[in-house]
Amino acid sequence: MKAVTLRYVDSDVPETSSLSSVTDIPTLHEMWDDADLGRWQNRSPLVIRGVAIPLEHWATVYRRQYRRIGPCAFWSQYSQKGQRLPMTRILKQLKASRMEKDKELAERALVEHSERFSDHYTYRRGREHRVYTRPRAIAQRFLHLLEQ
Repeated sequence: MKAVTLRYVDSDVPETSSLSSVTDIPTLHEMWDDADLGRWQNRSPLVIRGVAIPLEHWATVYRRQYRRIGPCAFWSQYSQKGQRLPMTRILKQLKASRMEKDKELAERALVEHSERFSDHYTYRRGREHRVYTRPRAIAQRFLHLLEQ
């Protein structure tokens, strides 16, 4: 299988979703890695820019912030009373932070594209054109437009 390099920004990474492997081992097995084409089903709860991310690569994706700011700053931000926060609390804080950033970007998009907002922030559902309303979708589209 040909290796793929996926370029993305933090806002492309969706909020974490829970995944229970206790009761569905075959599905976990199908999503673990993409090296075994007979097993890989090209599906995962984590999808970035339309690419399903195998479970074995999740740590790389979510470790990105840790590496970007460095271990000292990371644990300074995610510790309380000298104790490191558990992963679930860190993920909740990251989600809240991402939601706030999405809200700010969506507001900025509305200001910068107010007159032609519905021209830039639409998607198709069947034969219908719809305008984005969710801050996350608007923020992702805004960042995409900035890259062009």
